[in-house]
Amino acid sequence: MTSALVQPKALAVWFADLIRWDIKSARAVQFSRDHPTFSPLGEFAEEVTELVRPWEEPDREWPVYGVNNNAGVFFSHRQKGELFNAPYKRIRRDWFFHNPTRANVGSLGRVSDVPHDAITSPEYQVWRICTGVTPGFMEVLLRMPFFKMQIEHHRVGAVKERLFTQNLLEIRIPVLSEPTQVAIVAHWRKAHEVIVKARDTVAKLEAEIQNEIFKALDMKPPQTDRPLRKAFALWWKGLERWSVDFLARSALSRSGSKSSFSMTTLGVIAQISYGIQKCPANRPGKHPRPYLRVANVQRGGLDLREIKYIDVPDSELETFRLSPGDLLVCEGNSADLVGRPAIWNGEIPDCVHQNHVLRVRVAQDKALPEFVLEYMSTFYARAYFRSRAKFTTNLASINSNDLRGLPLPLPPLLIQREIVDAVNLQRARIAKEREAAEQRQAEATREVEEMILGVRPVG
Repeated sequence: MTSALVQPKALAVWFADLIRWDIKSARAVQFSRDHPTFSPLGEFAEEVTELVRPWEEPDREWPVYGVNNNAGVFFSHRQKGELFNAPYKRIRRDWFFHNPTRANVGSLGRVSDVPHDAITSPEYQVWRICTGVTPGFMEVLLRMPFFKMQIEHHRVGAVKERLFTQNLLEIRIPVLSEPTQVAIVAHWRKAHEVIVKARDTVAKLEAEIQNEIFKALDMKPPQTDRPLRKAFALWWKGLERWSVDFLARSALSRSGSKSSFSMTTLGVIAQISYGIQKCPANRPGKHPRPYLRVANVQRGGLDLREIKYIDVPDSELETFRLSPGDLLVCEGNSADLVGRPAIWNGEIPDCVHQNHVLRVRVAQDKALPEFVLEYMSTFYARAYFRSRAKFTTNLASINSNDLRGLPLPLPPLLIQREIVDAVNLQRARIAKEREAAEQRQAEATREVEEMILGVRPVG
């Protein structure tokens, strides 16, 4: 770890040097002292706000862009001008923008080639480089741990902290020659070519898992590149919901629900129940029980690094206690992740779960929980969950009845076991590939950060 990443627990700074009266501001001052040759980003960049009023061109479909910590800047959707009710911000190539509430987790990005009428949310902070820093180098800087730490130190707000452009421009960065910046960017991109190839390999291996599952179940592999049908006909009695998207996705999920093995629904072979409605506020009371929340349930696995506790008396424990083999399904999430499942293997004794996490207890004389888990992660199951989802703003949700209605092929237990064993072998290979990619990512980040901070020679 470089000295720039050391977080002092006690420090002294001049009052006149404090930007704001808080410990984070003091740490920002300390960083400036440790790097006296660094200059504020504001010497190289400026805020830029070009407001657009899309409703003035009501028939135009405006390209709207977003930003997140995975893709950086990305195309979100097209929206007719008549549907806007507030001015949006213009974005142009090589400008930057960030989400002020999520900049600390990496929701910043550089704008690539975009249409001349590209816009983004008025909530996002838009800025550009004026002089002294290449856009490519700035893009790399945004990903460096020391820069992310400075973002954390410069956020403001008593309840919900934000990073406004004026706060961002206070962050100090090294003043490097353009050839040095170019060399650092080249090193970063060369390393990332290897990383991208490794991630592509992981994606292909993941896709092979689904194809092998469909092959073993004698099901037709999905054509994932085929767009949803825009027009189709069906009997009036077949209308479950007045929504073209719902009907198209329902048809897509049903198209794959054909197998030489018998078909059933999840509700026939499993008991599905909700968890505890009470909020724990991390107060264990007299009967502390580990309490799984939505944040603990990841796709295919569990994140048990942070466990809260809740008071559950012995008289209620049997109702809510998880058993090995129970599947946990998130009731709400983004459209692509709604219904994401994970399996509980008894990692913590006497564990219970939140009401927003549905418990699926499979009758193990009929189906293996691991088999059901794998099928719930396939394209056809995802299409089913997406078709049943109800939306509140950007949050999609399903209920217990939706879960019970999931179509499920049911081969003999022996074949289910063969499928699970084959998948496990493939996942072991994927884990090695992913670990290698993550290790190279960490190495590349460390090398480039040390070059930027002057600890390692450039080249």
